[in-house]
Order: sequence, then structure tokens, then C-alpha cells
Amino acid sequence: MFLMKKVFSILLLAIAFCSCHKNRNAYIHATITGQDFRKCLCCGGYILKLDNGDSSYLFFSFPANTYIDTLHFPQSVYVSYIAADSCGPFRFITLTSVVQ
Repeated sequence: MFLMKKVFSILLLAIAFCSCHKNRNAYIHATITGQDFRKCLCCGGYILKLDNGDSSYLFFSFPANTYIDTLHFPQSVYVSYIAADSCGPFRFITLTSVVQ
């Protein structure tokens, strides 16, 4: 009986520990390198390079209250985003917030 309680407690702690995850709404430093002018099915929008890796992502629009007229490319920004679908080798994101 004591062994069963101990195993159950360890299992419960392991499940609780594994269910923790990083906050996806945190701001990440990134660089908007410019518009994507390629002519293909999955191209277009803007190119965003995250500073925490070598990955580049495409996004099609800025969130509300973001003034694109004041952005000059390349532009260093802090972004929060959610992953969107990919199309072939291209990875798309949806920006939820942009802070200069």
C-alpha cells in the first residue's frame, strides 16, 4: 500500500511537471527584413527573422494599431505570434503584437 502511494505521487508530479510550458505570448526580439516580392503560390507578405534562431517566417498582415507607414526595413522589433500553417518550405505565422 505504501509503495502504491509513493508510485502514484511520483507519477502525479511527473505529469504536472510535463504539463508546464513556456508562455507563447512573451515578446521575442526579431527583425522584419522587408516584403516578400517572389511570385509563387506560397509567397508574399513580409519576412520576419527571429533573433533566437536561423529561421525566417512569412506573415501577411500586421496587427491592428500597428503603423506600417512608420516602418522602414529592416526593422528591429519585439513580436508575439502564433504559428500558422506551412506551405512547402515556407513557414507562416500570425502576429498578435508588434512593439518597436
